[in-house]
Amino acid sequence: MTDSIHQGNQQNWLRQYYFSRTIFSILWAVSTFIAARHSYFWASFLLILYPAWDAIANYIDAI
Repeated sequence: MTDSIHQGNQQNWLRQYYFSRTIFSILWAVSTFIAARHSYFWASFLLILYPAWDAIANYIDAI
């Protein structure tokens, strides 16, 4: 019984985790295209932000 509850909690956490990563990725892509038209600084910042975010998310997933 406890294993099925733990497995359900883990599946719920993974679903939320991947959903948040997907939303962040979509927002990042849209923001990068908009920023690239107006400011090289913000476009560069966003191009650095995504790999940093991805590394942090992968680290959290590995814990």
